[in-house]
Amino acid sequence: MENTSKPRILFYDIETMAALVYTWSNYKTNVIATEQDWYMLSVAWSWVGDDNIYFSRKSKKKGDDKALVKRVWTLLDEADIVVAHNGDSFDQRKCNARFIELGMPPPSPYQTIDTKKIAARAAYNYSNKLDELSRRLGLGRKLDTLGFATWLGCAAENSKAWKLMEKYNIHDIVLLENLYYKLLPWIDSVNMAHWAEGKLACRRCGSRNVQKRGVRRTNASTFQTYRCNDCGGWSRAPKADKLRPGVR
Repeated sequence: MENTSKPRILFYDIETMAALVYTWSNYKTNVIATEQDWYMLSVAWSWVGDDNIYFSRKSKKKGDDKALVKRVWTLLDEADIVVAHNGDSFDQRKCNARFIELGMPPPSPYQTIDTKKIAARAAYNYSNKLDELSRRLGLGRKLDTLGFATWLGCAAENSKAWKLMEKYNIHDIVLLENLYYKLLPWIDSVNMAHWAEGKLACRRCGSRNVQKRGVRRTNASTFQTYRCNDCGGWSRAPKADKLRPGVR
């Protein structure tokens, strides 16, 4: 894909530890007291244009995620576009909660692509979970974590649990990347053509390898449309053609 300039695109996925609380019952219960609040366990990430997938975890001190949270803040601060599955509802808001609690300012502004939202908006899928979408699209499956015992093992600093968590977290990035590229011609939440420095480019992937394919008509205007020869997505010219006299 030929791009004049390229945005910094981050794929990321965080894992968190559940809060430790006291209750009188496990049915329609209220929390009596919180022994340990939730905290961030780990993050896995990659960048478009970099074949590596990276992993970072909290410190060995119980519940201490401060260095990890600062690492995630730096990643988001460096990104122009952030891609995550259910990221708008979970990862981004969880990260923001810790940023605020630690007195950190917001990262520099970035745009988000939530692959769960894209899939749900584009199609009536059987399920929009990462595992199920990946399975149905032939992209792979999530790794088996052996259940909540792995999270408990990480909290107790069990080395085997941490090895499994690292593999699990990194593999989610593999699935996320694959799903992103599969959905690329359907993604409409970010206009990649903004990075083309005024030249005609695909709004889905930013490629300049586009071809004229008909027009799109609205009630007031007619726009030249283009199809991308790389991702297969559709775009339209930024300006409408002039209407013929007498046409509204």
